[in-house]
Amino acid sequence: MAARINVLKRCQTLVLGRNATHAKQACKSAEATAMPQAKAEASSPLLNHVTPSTVRSNLSPRSQAHSMRALRSNRISRKTYSNAVLAAAVSPEPCLDLSSFGQARHHSTATRHHSTTAAQLAEHDTTSNSPLPTVAGQRVAFVGAGKMAEAIMAGMIKSGKIPASEIMTVDTSPVRQKELQATYGTVPLATALDAFEAADIVVMAVKPQHMSHIFNAVQNKIANKDVLVLSIVAGYTMDQLQRGLGVPLVVRAMPNTPALIRQAVTSWTRSPDVSNSQALVIRDLLMTFGRAIYLPEEEKMDMATALAGSGPALCQLMLEAMIDTGVHMGMPREQAYEMVTETMKGAVNLTIASKDHPSMLRNDITSPGGTTAAALYEIERGGLRTVMSDSIWAAYRRSRELGGLDSCVGPGRFHYNAQLELPDELVENLKEVTESMNDIKDELADVTSNLEEPLHSAKA
Repeated sequence: MAARINVLKRCQTLVLGRNATHAKQACKSAEATAMPQAKAEASSPLLNHVTPSTVRSNLSPRSQAHSMRALRSNRISRKTYSNAVLAAAVSPEPCLDLSSFGQARHHSTATRHHSTTAAQLAEHDTTSNSPLPTVAGQRVAFVGAGKMAEAIMAGMIKSGKIPASEIMTVDTSPVRQKELQATYGTVPLATALDAFEAADIVVMAVKPQHMSHIFNAVQNKIANKDVLVLSIVAGYTMDQLQRGLGVPLVVRAMPNTPALIRQAVTSWTRSPDVSNSQALVIRDLLMTFGRAIYLPEEEKMDMATALAGSGPALCQLMLEAMIDTGVHMGMPREQAYEMVTETMKGAVNLTIASKDHPSMLRNDITSPGGTTAAALYEIERGGLRTVMSDSIWAAYRRSRELGGLDSCVGPGRFHYNAQLELPDELVENLKEVTESMNDIKDELADVTSNLEEPLHSAKA
């Protein structure tokens, strides 16, 4: 009985989060009261935003509110462990080891901005000590050798996991290939087909408008169907890549330019044909030049392209505007540059460290009638918030257009319904109007020609 009560207490701590005061307060009920309640509530789902009575017993209204927020903000699947742990508290079987649930709860915040964990992707037996698959030992070829490709290969080389001699490049500019060979020691290849035949992983890093040429060059010609394709081409879906290249193993990713300093944020997803072991290899590759965020749903990739892929350019524009304004006021450019960049960096670090919503931090420094209030008034009056929102929506729509998807999404957009059926009478009326307009055009053409004939005769 005592062991089961301890399990129940641990369950309450997991559901309520790290707030020990609430957990202790919830566990004050007597054993005679707690156990019947636990048996009655063990199977109650916790995903309906209603906390079972075993959790909120003897809680004050304020504590209940905190507990509800902790439950709703928990990003780990509550269905996965909450009900299971509650059931374990009253199970007649020996008590389960719940340490893994506690570890997952405590590390959820730290890993929220990373890709999927090894437990989600690894195929190997969790009881074994076999190492996770890594990118080490893989031969990687880049089709397209621009700045983003260079940032990725530089991160791979600096990580020490892949030597430069195992990295190959294909580009329309031989000069660019020689430049990378001289800088990093990479191996130049002649064609994209050579890359698919020589590498284990092929990184597609060309411009979207050049993808059709790649498809024409390699489609139905790739003999190695086990090659793993990592595409960073904006907009192109995995289905388009699979059909265009003729290979099943495709991973779609979207890094951003801070990859140049190994601080990229890369969103990625995989096709169903990619195994968990192969996904772990790609994840390890992406983390050589920054953070990796796994998105199970591919439709979120266009959103990630707008937010993270295009995001650095939006931030740079804001920096540029602030620096130039400082110069306009009379501040030397070097000092304005340092002030603005350090201010932006400090504001970002403060937001991350505090974990507060940006609006709360903004209100903290907005004194009534002060300089910040005056500046924010002009920003809101000028519609900066709306402009920023519209720009991100525009990037999202453009990403969908590049992939051949419907871009009529977002605020103020007309959503075409392909299933829309017009009444037969309206269709007939539209046909009659169209025919009448064509008749009028023909009559106008005849009148114009009749007027032009006498003029030509007179000139003759």
